[in-house]
Amino acid sequence: MKSSKLFLLLSTLQEAEWMRLESFLLSPYFNTDSEVTQLFRLLATHLQKHPIPAPPAKEELAQQLWPGQAYDAKNFTYLLSRLSKLSEHFLAIEKLDAHGMELAFAKLEIFSERNLDKHYRSTKREIERQLENGGERFLGIYKSRARLAEIDDQNYIRQKRRVHDISIQQAAFYLDYSYYLQRLHQACSMLDRQLILQVDYNITISDSWIAQVQEHLAGQEAIIQIYLSIFKMLRNEKETKHFSTFKKRLANLPRDASAQDLAEIYQFGINYCARKIR
Repeated sequence: MKSSKLFLLLSTLQEAEWMRLESFLLSPYFNTDSEVTQLFRLLATHLQKHPIPAPPAKEELAQQLWPGQAYDAKNFTYLLSRLSKLSEHFLAIEKLDAHGMELAFAKLEIFSERNLDKHYRSTKREIERQLENGGERFLGIYKSRARLAEIDDQNYIRQKRRVHDISIQQAAFYLDYSYYLQRLHQACSMLDRQLILQVDYNITISDSWIAQVQEHLAGQEAIIQIYLSIFKMLRNEKETKHFSTFKKRLANLPRDASAQDLAEIYQFGINYCARKIR
């Protein structure tokens, strides 16, 4: 029981999450099995009572669930599995709720499929406002803009309007932006880790690929420019000119850059400096 998926999952719950999970299990939309809820309450009472969580024996739990009945391992295992799947479903919904953009995109697709144009337009405006507010990682913003444009293009196709529409062009642009940024970020991480751990990665970034990025519109984006300078800085640490370019480009980063983006960018610079000092 201690190594079961259910026990490991429940052991990570915070106090407020226990309460929300119980409410989730009590909802007939998600769960109509009262034995699942009963098992959850038995486990919750036991795990929350002990400073170091330790699960009770399966036989003990089964006896509390089905007093006077012989222990049925198959039936009990099936009940554990149902509770485990519902708990995983709960955590997935919590994650989606915390990232409102995913829910907004789902609603946008539904409104398009059902031809609810008024709902579609208001939800699209809300997504655009969230993207304009910043605070999200650059890669997330590019991917979100690409997804918004893709949904917009599908909506255009459903409406069968023979008028010029730029959504497919925007989808292509932002897909390029997200690809270039993600590929550069991965390459920089591999180079940095390679230098720290003394291991070899197959990075597969060529000079012609770098030239392609620089010639693309995406190459004018401040975040992509800085990752280009980081890549060159890490690929050839003896040439300090790339570090100088990196420092200059730091000043061009947008003020609404996310804390995570800034932390990663500065960490590349810190690691570079540490190696140069050594």
